[in-house]
Amino acid sequence: MWILNEINSRSKKKNIKNIIMVFIISIIIISWIYYYYIKATNKIEIKTYIVSKKDITSNLSADWKVYYKEQYDINFPISWTLLKLYKNEWDSIKAWENIASLDDKYLKINLDKANIVLATANSNLNAKLASKWQIWDLNISRAQLNSSKTTLEANINQWKIEVKTLEDSLISSQRDLENAKKSTQVDYLSSQKAFESAQNDLENVKNNLSTIITQENLNLFNSKQKIQTDIDSIIPQIKSSLKNIDMLIWVTDLNKSFNDHFEVYLWAKNSSTKIEAENSFRIAKYSLDSFESEWKIDNSIKNDTVELFLSVLDNISLAWEKTIETLRNSIVSSTYNQSTLDSQTNWILQDLLSTKTNISKIILDEQAIKNTQTNFDNKVSNQNDIINSYELKLEIAKINYDKVIINNKNIIDSALQKITNSQNQLATAKTKLQANINLANSQIWISQANLDYKTDSFDPRELEPYKVSIESTKKWVEEAKQKIIDATIFSPIDWKIWKLTQTKIGTQINQNPTNAFVTIINKWTVYVEARIEEWDISNISLWQKTNIKFNSLENIEVEGKVSYISDKAETDINWIVTYKVEIRFNKIIPEIKEWYTTQIYFVLEEKKQILSLPIELIKDENDKKFVNLKTWKKLEIKTWIEDGDYIEIISWLKEGDEVIN
Repeated sequence: MWILNEINSRSKKKNIKNIIMVFIISIIIISWIYYYYIKATNKIEIKTYIVSKKDITSNLSADWKVYYKEQYDINFPISWTLLKLYKNEWDSIKAWENIASLDDKYLKINLDKANIVLATANSNLNAKLASKWQIWDLNISRAQLNSSKTTLEANINQWKIEVKTLEDSLISSQRDLENAKKSTQVDYLSSQKAFESAQNDLENVKNNLSTIITQENLNLFNSKQKIQTDIDSIIPQIKSSLKNIDMLIWVTDLNKSFNDHFEVYLWAKNSSTKIEAENSFRIAKYSLDSFESEWKIDNSIKNDTVELFLSVLDNISLAWEKTIETLRNSIVSSTYNQSTLDSQTNWILQDLLSTKTNISKIILDEQAIKNTQTNFDNKVSNQNDIINSYELKLEIAKINYDKVIINNKNIIDSALQKITNSQNQLATAKTKLQANINLANSQIWISQANLDYKTDSFDPRELEPYKVSIESTKKWVEEAKQKIIDATIFSPIDWKIWKLTQTKIGTQINQNPTNAFVTIINKWTVYVEARIEEWDISNISLWQKTNIKFNSLENIEVEGKVSYISDKAETDINWIVTYKVEIRFNKIIPEIKEWYTTQIYFVLEEKKQILSLPIELIKDENDKKFVNLKTWKKLEIKTWIEDGDYIEIISWLKEGDEVIN
């Protein structure tokens, strides 16, 4: 029994333990699922945004209607029967072109009646005047007085016009003088500047010639200096060459001992060659000595210096050639072998080659001098030609300068004479005006005195009823004429007829109808009107840029500018103060119609390519703005303008930073 109890007790403990283990495992599984579910949910909700640059425009929005700027409601000013329509709805029409007319038959009859009554009234007055000769005579005197006054007034007006014309002529003459002075001053300064410029150009060319002469003289001097140096360096070489010849063919006693052992062989084949060599040697030595003696006295290049020195070199070359010919006619022996002969021939040939090289060098030096001299002459000649042309230009400039001075003086004298003539004519006209006024006033005084004399025995009140009748009838005539004019209405603008309320001929037209008889619109004068509340009106200015959208037109946005801001305030039913603002379209598209509801965005500020973030990423805490970085760090920032979707970031963030919501 005890064993069974023990077994049951242990079985219960084991079951409890298993239940606890299952419960713990369930808690772990549920916690794991919950953790990863929340993590997955958060992972989906967290979004990363990169701080970037974009364009932001800060706007003030409003809404109102589209209206026509040019819309005219026109009515007949009188009531009558419609007779004719000249245009239909949506017909194009020109300014002052007929639109419709009323039946004016009875209006014309009324005008005829008025004219008849006016003629009768005039006839009655004339009959009254004819019944009394005194009245007739009085009327004549009064007419004479009125005629004198009219004549005076007409003459005064005419004379005033004449005086005004002469005053204008004087002012014009004075203006012409000022213009002439300005114009001539410009011409004078221009010609003077041209003359001075020509003088400066000539001076510059002369200075340039002086520079060229100095430079070319220096070049010529350098060329002569070079050939002088070359001659000084060549003379020792020539002397050495002559010494070498003398050593071989023994012309002088200077080198006799040198060729004693081989001179017998030099002319062995042809003795005449040695004689020719000796003669050519003497000629060369003589020419060299002559040149050198002159050269030592005056060591400078003259016109014939180069030719003389080339002649010396030619003689030296000939001496070498004859010496070589002598060596070639020589024979060899045990004491004068072939090697010695060849050696002598070689160094003779080398001296000959050196001499010919010197000849070429001197020739080149001579050519350089000639080229330098030719270049010098050409440049000087060209510069002289330029100087001649500039001297001619200077002479022409001087002639033009003198001519301008004379012409300017003539122009100014002519203008002064014109002013004098205008002043004289004006003085004469004023004198004539005063004399004629005095004469006309005398005539008026005489006519007035005559009239006063005749009216002493006449009572003008007898004519008052006739005059009143005439004036009353004249008003009737004018009213009848105006009604005939009012029977036709015209278009005040060029555009189209939008609406005709009456189109049936014979309809009675009322004088003050509820609806206008015709409405004319100009479709291309549409504009937007807005009502801006008082706390926003300070942000609106004339010609401010706006963007306009239409409730009835999708994906269409038109730019506009503020063209009018009212100074007078209005209040709506809620007593909210507003101000009328008109916006003109920059471009009117055909789709825009009157009474379209618009959304107007007044551009307050525009910024291009600035750092920005979506507005929903900005957190407000205690009047400060924060963002959450991707690193989960909270960062305080400063912002500026916004466009409803994005906001400008002005501090503590840079382009490329990553922000999460």
